[in-house]
Amino acid sequence: MSCRLLALILSLILPATVAPASDRPRAGLMWNRSGLPATFPLHIRTPPGRDYVVFLVEPDQDQRVMAGYIHGGDLFRILVPPGEYDLRFAHGTEWQDQETLFGPETE
Repeated sequence: MSCRLLALILSLILPATVAPASDRPRAGLMWNRSGLPATFPLHIRTPPGRDYVVFLVEPDQDQRVMAGYIHGGDLFRILVPPGEYDLRFAHGTEWQDQETLFGPETE
């Protein structure tokens, strides 16, 4: 499923509420544990209503190598390291922290 189609589906089914801006992290890179320079662009557009965390995951090892925070509805741009990765998303409305993400409401 393409990211554009996923964003459209999410925009149709998710409620339009987001945590206040003061409670949210700054959009962008959260961490890079790949050990490689981030040189390739990744662009993601998400629907408004929720914020997202995107994880780059090594498919063979199921290991998260990079994470970025996305403000729902904004175009997210980040540089990623070379390689093949799966993209995994977590989303919610009330950011807690990097370990619990959006708390029990994390999807």
